[in-house]
Amino acid sequence: MILSCPACNSRYLVNSAELKPNGRMVHCSVCKEQWFQEPNKFNDEVLKPSILEENNSLEKSTNSNFSSNLPSKYVLEEKPKIFNSIIAVLFISILILLFWFLRNTDVGTINLILFFLNEFYFNLKLILNDLAGLIYKIIN
Repeated sequence: MILSCPACNSRYLVNSAELKPNGRMVHCSVCKEQWFQEPNKFNDEVLKPSILEENNSLEKSTNSNFSSNLPSKYVLEEKPKIFNSIIAVLFISILILLFWFLRNTDVGTINLILFFLNEFYFNLKLILNDLAGLIYKIIN
């Protein structure tokens, strides 16, 4: 988006996303003038006759596509995805239900976790002992 200083008519290239959501105060680096700039979806600034004359002369001299030469474009905001919101709500609901289920069972959660860790350790030892026995038989 191109901004023009109301005092000295200096022009500045500004990313339109920097003016979101409600606009902001900007100041001219040449004359130090400050003004409030609202974010515009399209630049509705009325062009001065001298600028219009320059544009007409440029259009006559070249036949290139000026839309591809623009320095900046309007940045569209990403809308939140409904699917992601539903997944987040389901995940939180499952966590709450899991917590409620574990709190209402007779077995404490710490005992349950310790049981599964002991079973994992026991099975891991069995697997490693079997592998060691197989390797010993293969080598000897």
